Amino acid sequence: MNKRLVKNTLFAIAAIIVIICFIISCIISNATIKDCIFVFCTIIFFFFFERGYALPIPLIIAGLIPMVLDPISVMFGFYDWFLFGIGYDKFVHFSFTFLGSLVIFYLLKTYFVKSKITTKNLIVITLCAFFIVNGIGVLGKLIEYTGSKYFHFSGATMFSMDAGAVPPNAIVDLVVDRSWWALLFNFFGTAAAGIVLFLVNWKSYKKIKTLKRKKVYRP
Repeated sequence: MNKRLVKNTLFAIAAIIVIICFIISCIISNATIKDCIFVFCTIIFFFFFERGYALPIPLIIAGLIPMVLDPISVMFGFYDWFLFGIGYDKFVHFSFTFLGSLVIFYLLKTYFVKSKITTKNLIVITLCAFFIVNGIGVLGKLIEYTGSKYFHFSGATMFSMDAGAVPPNAIVDLVVDRSWWALLFNFFGTAAAGIVLFLVNWKSYKKIKTLKRKKVYRP
């Protein structure tokens, strides 16, 4: 199947899901309306960005999952869930930053590292992905604070601090100073992704280096 068609289909499915969430939000006057508009614009930006850099299909999926999952999670009340005393919000921060790190890492590796991949390059782009994704996480918390403090937004939305609120049926949730816990789970997600990415790519790099040595060898 044509790769361009597959990619366009993935973006179309993501956009349709968000549009459906937007329509439902308008009907029930849900706070997700702002999220849906923002996510839809982000999908459009991602679509045109991808056309310029031709990302692999798995990376497109990894990038679209967080965008689509946010309005769905709010719509179906997933933020009221918890597991082992940990609120759903924390798992969201971990998984989103993990997936985000994958996308940023491979963007840097594929399109912005002009020299040959070395151990030093792997360390640098892994750290860059780590700091970029964590920086985006901090920016998200600043947006939540600004939305709550100065625009009086409320509800489980990315523009309100209520998004990380304690699930009503939780007994023990890591939500004291919840913004800090959210940032910590961002750190855990990016750190886990960084370790996995470095080990996988380092192993591939060593394998390529070994093969090159074998080709150079002359008995």
